[in-house]
Formats: sequence, structure tokens, C-alpha cells
Amino acid sequence: MGILDGMTPKKLIIWILLAIGIGIVLFILMLYLTLKTKTTSLERITPYKESLKRELVTLRPVHIFELMEPTKSNYTYAMSDTNQYYFQVLESETGADIPLTKLKDSIPAGATIYFEKAVNYTNGVSGSSTPRFFGTISYKEKKYPIEFVWGRYTYKSHPENLRPGFTMDLAPWNNRVDTTIYYLPRGSF
Repeated sequence: MGILDGMTPKKLIIWILLAIGIGIVLFILMLYLTLKTKTTSLERITPYKESLKRELVTLRPVHIFELMEPTKSNYTYAMSDTNQYYFQVLESETGADIPLTKLKDSIPAGATIYFEKAVNYTNGVSGSSTPRFFGTISYKEKKYPIEFVWGRYTYKSHPENLRPGFTMDLAPWNNRVDTTIYYLPRGSF
């Protein structure tokens, strides 16, 4: 007695279509889970934990860019200064055919920053990670909800080490560059 005994052609076709349908759904689910941007909190990770949930004062002027496609909908601006690698990215996006950012304001030294959270975003396609702070910057009557990209990949630590570390550019509230190479957790579900 075989599996197909007593099965009509109609039932066989239904079972085949059902198996194909389940296979397609599982394939789409796996594709989504693979390509989805993943996140991990950096709130307990050095050097981010030292700058979270406390007032920081800028030592240099900063620029505020309006984001056309913000990472988080309630943080619609990006803060950066000329010491940041990400400043070049934001500045180049203002001159694109369809601008992704717009220079909104320049704020002198002495502004107050308060970061509520720090998150590492890992892109599902490239696998690259971008650590970001989220918070507010205030100066006189001005207040902006901002994101601040702090940290970029480096392979400088050990050539034999294929795991990239992160170096930190001079932050607007720091008076010296941190030369430590940090190994941050990658984004996850």
C-alpha cells in the first residue's frame, strides 16, 4: 500500500499546490528575515553609555540637517560637524538631484545635547553597521529632535582579525579624539 493509494488526482493536485504555497511563503519569510535591517541597543556599551541620559555641551559649532527619510520618524534631523565622517555624507546628500537632506541650521558652541538612546543598525543586504544616538539638541529657543551617527568601521586593529572594529570621530562634546577601537555588537532581531 503506497502513499498515493486511494488519492484522487484532484486531491493530489491540492496537496502539490499546498506544498508549493507553503514553500513560497517560507522562502519569502526567509528572504525578509535575511534582508531586514537589524538593530541592537548600545545603551550598556562603552563609549555610548557614557554619553547617554545626561546633558552634554557642544565645544564646537554643529550643523543640523533635515532628513527627508529619517531613520526614526520622531527624530527628523541629523546633527554633525566637520570632524565627523558622516558630515561629508550629509553634505553630499544636500546636493543630490533629489536631495535626501537639507541644511536646516548652524548652531554655535555651547548648545545642550541630551541623548535618550543609542542603537546599532546592521543592514540586511551589505551587513554593514551604523551606530546612532537619538536625542535632542537645544540652543536658546531652538530645539531639534536629532540622530547622530558616531562610529565607523575600521580594520586597522589587527590585519589578521577579520572582525571590523569601530573608531570614533571627535564628538562635538569631546575635546580629544578617542583612539580606542571598539567591537560593537551587530544588530539582531
